[in-house]
Amino acid sequence: MKWAGEKYAEAFGNQLVNERRNSFALRNAEGRRQRRVMEQFNGSESYKLNWAGEKDDETYKKKTSDTSRESLALSGHEHLRVNEVTEQMKAKE
Repeated sequence: MKWAGEKYAEAFGNQLVNERRNSFALRNAEGRRQRRVMEQFNGSESYKLNWAGEKDDETYKKKTSDTSRESLALSGHEHLRVNEVTEQMKAKE
């Protein structure tokens, strides 16, 4: 009876070792699959388009900022010109 229990315990221990080994193998395979997917994603067209879109966005914001700055500068110059003309008209009166 004692030997049967020892054999059962040994078989159960071997089963646990095999299950753990299989678990590691599955996790390694899944890790390889995920790395392969990420490598494909990093080189994919959508990833490149995303970066291009971000660069376009930065360019657009800079252009808009420059246009706004120029508009304000022109507005300031126009204001000065109007004040000058107004002063000249007052001086003539």
